[in-house]
Amino acid sequence: MVAPERNPPTEVEVHFVAVGAGTRVELEHRGFEAYGDERGPEVRDSYAGGWPGVLGRFAARAAAKASRLPEPTTGP
Repeated sequence: MVAPERNPPTEVEVHFVAVGAGTRVELEHRGFEAYGDERGPEVRDSYAGGWPGVLGRFAARAAAKASRLPEPTTGP
């Protein structure tokens, strides 16, 4: 949590959904109403520049790890 003494906490919920041979990541970041009607939208919008970088790094690490996995076998 970043500076909890100054900022109310927010909540992030992440789901991983199988889609064909891949995975879709669904992320919901909520709780900005705790900042109030005036500041809430501003704080929420400030995350728009951060999430692409965080998720990009996550995707790169997942792809790197997947590339090191052995090929799955398809039976005897």
